[in-house]
Amino acid sequence: MFEKSSFINLHKPICIANYALLLIIITLFWIYKRHGFDLTDEAFYAISSTQPENIISNLSSFGYLTNYVLRIFDCDFHTTRIFGLFLILGSWSLVCLKVISDTKENISNRELTVLFPCLLIPVLTFYWDGIYSVNYNLYAVSGLNLILYGLTSDVDTRSNLKEILIGSFGVFICFMSKFTVIPCLFILCIIFALLNKSKKELTYISSIIAVSSIFFILHFSLSSDNLPDFLSRHNHAFDNLHLLKSEHLIFFNGFSIFDIFIHIVSFASPAYSCICLVIIINFIIVHKFRHLNTLNITISLLLSLSLLVVYKSHSPDRWSLNYQLLFYSIYAAAFVVVYNSKIDNTKFNKKLKYILAAPVLISFGSSDSITYLGSKCIFYLIFALGLYFLSKNRYTTIPSSVFFIFTTTLTIVMIFFGFKHPYRIHGRINQQNTEITTIDDNHQFLVNEDLGAFLSRIKASATNHGWKKNTPLINLTNKPGITFVLSGQVLTVPWFLGSYEGSDDWAVSMINRYKDSHNINKSWIITNDDPLNNLTTNILTRIDLDISRDYQKIEILNTQGHYKGYKFWKPINH
Repeated sequence: MFEKSSFINLHKPICIANYALLLIIITLFWIYKRHGFDLTDEAFYAISSTQPENIISNLSSFGYLTNYVLRIFDCDFHTTRIFGLFLILGSWSLVCLKVISDTKENISNRELTVLFPCLLIPVLTFYWDGIYSVNYNLYAVSGLNLILYGLTSDVDTRSNLKEILIGSFGVFICFMSKFTVIPCLFILCIIFALLNKSKKELTYISSIIAVSSIFFILHFSLSSDNLPDFLSRHNHAFDNLHLLKSEHLIFFNGFSIFDIFIHIVSFASPAYSCICLVIIINFIIVHKFRHLNTLNITISLLLSLSLLVVYKSHSPDRWSLNYQLLFYSIYAAAFVVVYNSKIDNTKFNKKLKYILAAPVLISFGSSDSITYLGSKCIFYLIFALGLYFLSKNRYTTIPSSVFFIFTTTLTIVMIFFGFKHPYRIHGRINQQNTEITTIDDNHQFLVNEDLGAFLSRIKASATNHGWKKNTPLINLTNKPGITFVLSGQVLTVPWFLGSYEGSDDWAVSMINRYKDSHNINKSWIITNDDPLNNLTTNILTRIDLDISRDYQKIEILNTQGHYKGYKFWKPINH
């Protein structure tokens, strides 16, 4: 066995391996940036980003953020995947470098260069469900990272213009994507201020919220948006949220705090209860016997549980308990490590409390279970564990070397299975070889053969009957990707359609708002026969459209499998 004073100096191998891994993954993202397209989630992001001016009502305006990228770089939508990758890598790099340099005093630039990729690489676990375009989750996490840059800075530097501007830009990004993250963070700052009897963190968060108004003024100056429309759009959405009975919207639909807590707990599988029991038992042991060296036993136990996740990550069910085990086991390890920390550096715990809280902030701010979205933010917890090892020892010791190898392997495995089973896409990323071009020729992407054949027939049927780009389309199929491929004009929010109880009522409310300024009679309609994934045609009579009298039915021929039963309805008089 190794003596206590011995260590394995893996600085150079670990550094080279992680920099090489980062370069390989960025290269893979560039190669496959146009491969794969989801007709639901990703298509919603596509429409919101390419046509933000046509979104009549929405809970967030993140589409304008991606629209800036499309305009500045003159790129197609799928190229923004690279932007999203660099956005989260860049925003997290700021936090990593700040916390490492402040926690490990007198650290050299060479040592910082070596340690940095070890704690940056795990951020790529955010993409465990495959290569994906920028979305409101990614923006919210990146915005929170920019805010954390200031919260993890020394008290004396938080008042600096640099920290204030970076933090306020983070607030702006969160407000435009998932604004509920900010109230959750503000409440947390209040709690910490009361516990620490210090108002400095609360003063900082209040300052950056106020200064973020500068970026909103800049936004309204540069975009086609304006403040009255912005407020009207969001007010209309909030006033009608009670119509939707969606688990994603429990924060806004009149639930009490107790109801929300019960929902979040019950949303997880029995794996949640098992891991909670492990956390409680280990916490009791660590708390009662703090003088004993129990920490390594705890970490070994909890990380061993997560190995089960790695072994079973090939499951095609992306919502299985595997990711719950991974998330809760590592969360437990990180919590116990910080609680039992014997580091003679008060900066450590002060900085790490916000890092540990980040996954919960994102999850609660998204009104989502911490199982799913929290697990995508597992890199915060890996960072906490990694920083513990680095702060305890000057060199890359045996435990920290093993830990870095473990997390690097975990990242590779998650990325591999993400490319193998991309989110809501059939087949591996490299199997997407059928090219599809939107009718306006602005966007090209590669999909699998079946989806490619379906979209080609959709385009052919529409153009053969006089379809033109920017034609309004009432899409009752809950597949906004069809509207995107047709370069059609979306009439409402292209997401809350057909999957939730109350979707019909929501859609009618949104379309009636559209009718205030547009002639709805010239809109085409597309329907499908899937009773579980569409809006009913009953909504048409509620918006004063007679589909049997005023529309010509256009069958989409030769469609098979999941893509059968789609029909166009063209207005006879237009």
